Amino acid sequence: MKYLILLSILSLVGCAETRYSIANGLETYVEIFLKEGSNRGKNIVITNLTIEFATNPPQPNVLGMCTLYSGEASIKVFQPAWDNLDLAAKEILMLHELGHCVLTRTHLDAYTSLGYPVSIMNTYLLNSLVYSANRREYLDEFYK
Repeated sequence: MKYLILLSILSLVGCAETRYSIANGLETYVEIFLKEGSNRGKNIVITNLTIEFATNPPQPNVLGMCTLYSGEASIKVFQPAWDNLDLAAKEILMLHELGHCVLTRTHLDAYTSLGYPVSIMNTYLLNSLVYSANRREYLDEFYK
């Protein structure tokens, strides 16, 4: 089943005090995000980011949400949906939301000739098996 991943960009102005807070269990995905970027020559610096678990998504099919406001980024990961994802799907979701909040990427809803999404930044969560089989290519596109 496809899940909609919602992006909420409220404002991109100013910069307040530095905030960096990652919920327990999600640090690994931030580390993957930074490591894979570094492996592709990207020097990514994260400041003013909060990642937390939340329980009430704005719509039933929303798994995660990035909000940018006044120079601060916030990612909410909605449970219990998170608890039902496999490890690959969790990685896809976190990279997708970090793509919005840190790389300021928007959705990319293009598809290959076989009908597979070309990007982690697709509106819908990628199939875990497709992602795992093509992880390097998806990550190359993500950090290009």
